[in-house]
Amino acid sequence: EIHRRAINGQGSIALLMGDPGVGKSRLLYEFLSRLEAEAVQVLEATCASYGRSMAYRPIIDLLRRCLGLFEGIAADEIRSRVAKQHQFLGLEGEERSVLLAHFLGVSAPPEFLNRLSGPELKERTFGAVRDVFIRMSELEPLVLIVENMHWIDTASDEFLARLAADLPGHRVLLVLTTRPGYAAPWLAPPLAETLTLEGLRAADVRGMVSTLLAVEEVSEQLFKFLAERSEGNPLYVEEILRQLQETGGLAVEGGEARLSRADVTVPATIHDIIAARVDRLAEGLKQTLQGAAVIGRRFGVSLVSRVLQVSPGEVAGHLRELHNLDFVFPCAEEAEPMISFKHALTQD
Repeated sequence: EIHRRAINGQGSIALLMGDPGVGKSRLLYEFLSRLEAEAVQVLEATCASYGRSMAYRPIIDLLRRCLGLFEGIAADEIRSRVAKQHQFLGLEGEERSVLLAHFLGVSAPPEFLNRLSGPELKERTFGAVRDVFIRMSELEPLVLIVENMHWIDTASDEFLARLAADLPGHRVLLVLTTRPGYAAPWLAPPLAETLTLEGLRAADVRGMVSTLLAVEEVSEQLFKFLAERSEGNPLYVEEILRQLQETGGLAVEGGEARLSRADVTVPATIHDIIAARVDRLAEGLKQTLQGAAVIGRRFGVSLVSRVLQVSPGEVAGHLRELHNLDFVFPCAEEAEPMISFKHALTQD
């Protein structure tokens, strides 16, 4: 319904709120999968736990994806792509291109910067970035996604507030995800709608376990073990099952899943469970995962290869194994195929 309003030109914001692992990213994934058959543009970015001191990081990521800019691209190429995008969108004026390239890290001429005060530079840059997104939505409906708003930097939050004020009358859906505790005055009805995700009910936990393990029955002992420790959190259910499978704590016989012994234990927190799984990885896989985590939630093989100083083929092989182990998964292709951590907690 929120998406339909945006397509009809009303401009909308959806804020998905829930505890870590409750299913925000999965709900977003399913939503985007349904959009694949529609003529819709999608730009995604995510805030990082270490990014609060990095001004405009998610906004820059949205622009880089809009322009197809990959890591290490030369300054001249950035200027060229910015100019071509402005021409394509029908945005006139050299100043816009200079401002946008400067925002993306390409130094503007000193004489250009010297004639603008700090507030003027900020105001005009906000306008140039906003105009790109608004003009894109005039060609096709635009979905802008920013995940993990609880980690957003103040400059990006200010830009999104300004963008939100201009959404009415445009075909833009702004989708944000956050953990409980984040709030902003610009995220208020009727423009913004908050969707709060709750944990799974007992019957849903049992059904999820049956599906993941491909069994017909789940023993009461196993069910209670999972229900008590996961508290209905889908990610916790998945990771605890993985922990049990990898440590021999799970037995599947005759279409029934059960604990292999009565004294089975798992680490106390989800962070400890994921850390324990990472510790059991072969050294090469562990190093690849750690190198990717430094880059961000999404990353390409070539950049991980440069960070670790190993061949792209070796990195690609490790990432295939890590995908099979449910740590990462392939996502949208940009300048090269991109990989994403299954969850922000895994990257952390």
